[in-house]
Amino acid sequence: MAFMLTPWFSQIETFPMGKFAFRVLGGSLGVLGALAAPVIWVGMLIYCAREDDSPLGSKVFWFILFFTIAWFGSSAYFFSVYKKQRQVAGIPRPIQQAHIQQKRR
Repeated sequence: MAFMLTPWFSQIETFPMGKFAFRVLGGSLGVLGALAAPVIWVGMLIYCAREDDSPLGSKVFWFILFFTIAWFGSSAYFFSVYKKQRQVAGIPRPIQQAHIQQKRR
């Protein structure tokens, strides 16, 4: 939608195949988005339930968002919680736990 407000949109529409190119690009993005959205939704639900170190109130808030606004909630969770926790950890959790267990020996 935002692209339609730019001056490039009117220039591209003047080309003979411009509308067709937009339809192909839009259709491709729609199909990929429709396939990726449930995967991200389920993945963020599982991460929130099993791996998230946040307090219970925070988890309840995110679960409510997951089920009310579905994929938008899981996308917001990815950028605001998941990505930050993974960056702080620096390495994936299973590897980190194995490393801690080796230090204890």
